[in-house]
Amino acid sequence: MVWSSYNGLVSAEIQVENEWAQIEVQYQRRYDLILNVVNATKLYINYEQSLLTDIAAARSGWTDSLDGSVDEQINAAEEMDDVSNRLLAVVVVEDYPDLDANTLVLGLIDELEGTENRIAVARLRYNEAVTEYNKKVRLFPGNIVANMFGFETKPY
Repeated sequence: MVWSSYNGLVSAEIQVENEWAQIEVQYQRRYDLILNVVNATKLYINYEQSLLTDIAAARSGWTDSLDGSVDEQINAAEEMDDVSNRLLAVVVVEDYPDLDANTLVLGLIDELEGTENRIAVARLRYNEAVTEYNKKVRLFPGNIVANMFGFETKPY
């Protein structure tokens, strides 16, 4: 009886540890995904901000060049062409406002939501394993063996 109870307690304790490890894996996944979402969002915001700043500068350069020489106007027009092409690439090729970076961010957020669900499932499994383990530690005759070998209840 002692041998069987002891082995049952060890098995249940190992199961609790395994379930906790699964929660840790999902927490790490969430941590990594959050970092990816933040970085992708920063890149997306920086790209848009850079493009808008360049457009404003090119427009201002064109306005300023109107009082200058033809060479200044040509340079300003070339700058305006450059930012116009970049803007068109965003609008036409990437179907603005659904930019690739935006899609990436939304995809990462979807993965993050999925990870939250995985965490909930892992917590449920952990709590179930803890319930089984705690029953073995507290119910007779397992409580006698648990006290003899120092098994204690686990937290939910």
